[in-house]
Amino acid sequence: MRLQHAAVTILLLSGLTAAFAGSATFTSIQTMTSWKSCTTCAGTGQASVFTMKQAIATPSLDGHSAEFFISGGPGFSKGLWWRRMSSDTSATHFVLDMNYYMDRPAASQGLEFAANQAVNGGWYKFSTQCSFAKGVWSAWDSKNGGWVSTGIPCARPSAYTWTHARFEYARSGGKAIFVSITLNGVKHYANKSFYPQSTSASGSVGIHFQLNGNRNMDPYGVWVDQMALNYW
Repeated sequence: MRLQHAAVTILLLSGLTAAFAGSATFTSIQTMTSWKSCTTCAGTGQASVFTMKQAIATPSLDGHSAEFFISGGPGFSKGLWWRRMSSDTSATHFVLDMNYYMDRPAASQGLEFAANQAVNGGWYKFSTQCSFAKGVWSAWDSKNGGWVSTGIPCARPSAYTWTHARFEYARSGGKAIFVSITLNGVKHYANKSFYPQSTSASGSVGIHFQLNGNRNMDPYGVWVDQMALNYW
């Protein structure tokens, strides 16, 4: 394991030797305009309600959180929200960071966090899912279209508490590399990598956030604050 961790460290640090001309940092993404959403695009039934409300003063860490909400519809429906951040094709390292707060964790099947990049005919999806039902973090295999367990535990958070999540990804050797997941300061190395999905699109960096409903599609909300993306 030490060798694997050393290799991951070398991978991350190697990006620091490159020019920073292509680097960028986006902060307070939850406050930005031009978010888009859907439900059936997540591969399930149509949720009755899936909404995003911005400029929420409480609960919030800085007075500017966003509330994501899902309810109703066929069992296990989902709500997906995404935002295109840039047209950068040179970035190879990505860090997605945010805080989230749930009112009814028991109503959720899981949450999904992701950065993504379309470049050179490949769609690199750094989709990372916390499955509360399975109790594990999974990484998305873009080429084969399926979830792969990382073996990293993921428990339901307590209601009405903030969780700080940080995800580190890289694009190297023609693969999407899931480097690490850090929750409330505790870091775990994922050590997973997958070839990208083929695409005709190019020159796009984006993020997405997804709520997964349970069998009964019980309503619940997730507040997100201090959402940031850094890449270089």
